[in-house]
Amino acid sequence: MTAPPTICGPGATVSDGELDPGWRMRRDRFLRRTDERGDLTASIAESRAARISAGTFAIAGLALVSGFVQGGLALALEPTASKLSFGIASSLTIALALVTAGLALRAKATAVGRERASERLLLLVLLIGLAAVSVAQALNPDKCNYVAGWLLFAASISAVAALVMPWTSVQAGTASLPAFAVWLVALFTIPNAGQDSVARMAIGLIGLFAAALPIGLGFLTERRFEEEEERAALSREVSHSRDELGRARIVHEAMFREPLCEGPVEVQYKYFPLREIGGDFVHIVRSPCGSRVTTTVIDVSGHGLAAALTVNRLFGELERVVAEAKGEITPAYVMTQLNRYIYLTMTAHSMFATAACVQVDTDARQVRWVVAGHPPPIVRLRNGKTERLDCTTLVLGASPPELFDPEECSRTLNVGETVIIYTDGAFEARSPAGERFGLKRLEESVAFDPPPRDFPTFLANLVARHHEGNPDDDLLVAQITFKGGSRSVAVE
Repeated sequence: MTAPPTICGPGATVSDGELDPGWRMRRDRFLRRTDERGDLTASIAESRAARISAGTFAIAGLALVSGFVQGGLALALEPTASKLSFGIASSLTIALALVTAGLALRAKATAVGRERASERLLLLVLLIGLAAVSVAQALNPDKCNYVAGWLLFAASISAVAALVMPWTSVQAGTASLPAFAVWLVALFTIPNAGQDSVARMAIGLIGLFAAALPIGLGFLTERRFEEEEERAALSREVSHSRDELGRARIVHEAMFREPLCEGPVEVQYKYFPLREIGGDFVHIVRSPCGSRVTTTVIDVSGHGLAAALTVNRLFGELERVVAEAKGEITPAYVMTQLNRYIYLTMTAHSMFATAACVQVDTDARQVRWVVAGHPPPIVRLRNGKTERLDCTTLVLGASPPELFDPEECSRTLNVGETVIIYTDGAFEARSPAGERFGLKRLEESVAFDPPPRDFPTFLANLVARHHEGNPDDDLLVAQITFKGGSRSVAVE
């Protein structure tokens, strides 16, 4: 994985064709994700509005059924007054159902408007039905129990309405309780020769339970909506954090310089953070004369955002060190400056770093290195054998600047030989059974014959196959190859 090219100067731009494809893909994916509404709040509101719309029509349908039933009773009853009461109730109920459905169909109708209309429709249907049965029973006190029978009708339609509408307990109570209260009054005041006071008390208690049913259903609905709102709030926080990490990753990866593909020294690398961003970093510098290429790999303690913020600070320090030295740096100088910076600014916060700084000098045909508590880089010789560039000093930040000794080492580097620098995510990777990949297996992989052109990808694939998609650390692998040839390349 490579980083985008550095953009220098105010207002400088880089065309999409000049960007690394992998980085451009991540940038475009982030921009698409930012534009999309990942918030659950909108989807919850849309779902609730759809349910209100469907529930409104369902209640209108129930009202229509109620109106037709009342019309049937009007035709079946004998007393003219009873016929008239049920006929009027039927006409009013059907008219209200049709009006409510028509209002709900309006394009300008809102979810709140439909919700209120359905509440009013249910209450009116219950009251109109209650008025009809009250008149019929008052006219025939010895022959019917219409008021008591209304309870079954009211309980059924109220429960169904509370199920199909996303009402809260208050809304369900508003739509049905007034009708049940009037019913209780009618139950005890309208004469009924077939019921004594005990029977009416029993029916009244049943009515109380029936009145509580839609309120209980509304309470369950309310709890469900509260849980959905909590999930939506959590989703907003997760989405916000993800977007922030996406932006941070774009900034973080902009610090990684382009691999060197021209000149006598080739440097390429692959970086796989455990999370969106991590604490591994590689810094590549070619000297102004073009004969020396310095590659520094840093592994900050910890993972994630805290480690990435530390890397950002170290990147700034490295840029300062290189700029002040005008590119003429040595591994010992780089490590001395990094140790001083970390000791003075980060040690108090228990932040340390391991690092390996490797410089290839094409004129002297040498490789110079300082390894500060970092896993030893591996040199693959032309004959296929490997050698380690052993550790030379302490972890950065562990020693005061005046006591820090980088102890720079050097050896001959022939054309065609390769230096592999890696972080501990390579050899400490564990298989599902708990087996480490190990430094020995890593050395054997570097000695693989025939050698791959792209060691970072080759080694990263081996490590990924070992841990089977369950990494537990950041992974960075850098390959430095001495190709020989002309050194006349452009130096930025």
